[in-house]
Amino acid sequence: MINGPIIIDKFEDAYTEDDYRKISKNFKVTNILYCALTNGIYDSISHCDSGKEIWKTFNYIYRIN
Repeated sequence: MINGPIIIDKFEDAYTEDDYRKISKNFKVTNILYCALTNGIYDSISHCDSGKEIWKTFNYIYRIN
C-alpha cells in the first residue's frame, strides 16, 4: 500500500481483518478525493488505482512539493 495500489494476492474468502481494513481505507480515501475534485481534475486522476496514486498525480498537476 505504501508504493501504490493495494494488492492482496489471495482469494476473498481468505482475507483477514487487516486486508479488509486496507481495502476500506483505500476506498474511503479514493472516494473523498473524487468527491472533492472538479470534473476536469477528475478526468486527470480517474485512471489512478489508489489514494496514494491520486495524491501523487494531484501534486504533479499543481507542482506541489
